[in-house]
Amino acid sequence: MKHAERISEVEKERFSLVKQIEELELATQQYSAVLEQAVIQSAQLKEANEKSKKFTISSIE
Repeated sequence: MKHAERISEVEKERFSLVKQIEELELATQQYSAVLEQAVIQSAQLKEANEKSKKFTISSIE
């Protein structure tokens, strides 16, 4: 009986670990998506900043 109980405990632990891994994989995907958006926005801001600088310089001249 103790052997069966131990197997049951191990299965519960395994299930819990699998669930945690799935949650971590999802969190990693979400983090990657947010990071990708941040990189895109950073590039857009840099481009807008450059255009603003050029406009300011041409306005002064």
